[in-house]
Amino acid sequence: VEMKVVLYIIIFSFFYLNGQTIIAQQTTSTVLEKPSKLQIESFAYPLFFGNEQHTSFKINYLFNSNLQANINVFYDTYALSNRLRTSFNLQKNISDKLYIFGGLELEQRIAVNKQINGSLTRNRYSANTGFGYHVKENLTLEAKANFGLNKSAIGAFGEPSIETPKIFTLNSNWKF
Repeated sequence: VEMKVVLYIIIFSFFYLNGQTIIAQQTTSTVLEKPSKLQIESFAYPLFFGNEQHTSFKINYLFNSNLQANINVFYDTYALSNRLRTSFNLQKNISDKLYIFGGLELEQRIAVNKQINGSLTRNRYSANTGFGYHVKENLTLEAKANFGLNKSAIGAFGEPSIETPKIFTLNSNWKF
């Protein structure tokens, strides 16, 4: 029953966020300290050159010690446009340090410059899969492949001049 409820929430959120724009910023990282099946994290930082800002939040729901569902939302501002990226993933822990994940992602490009063609704001839908490794308690490395499911001119990381049928990224998360 728990899995059905989470699945309904994910499906509803995906379609709801498809037509919505969320703008939020928090200047510090927040992690709920109380052990719970539901975990929420958020983070934001500015890049001072070009007045860019990058914000994110993550909601995890732990089914058990080996399986969790998460929603990741990233909102980035750039000189010509803003980008909202939302991903829904299931994560399976293989060991205490190694995990695999997969899911769907929605990306929206919000034009802030009237000279940008309106067709560039068409949503990008994609599937992603990958694996991660917890090097230390505060350091995680992750490799992810992202495959576009529709034709969209959003491009790599919101850049319209770089076509992206497939993206492979290496990420790290260092908490301090």
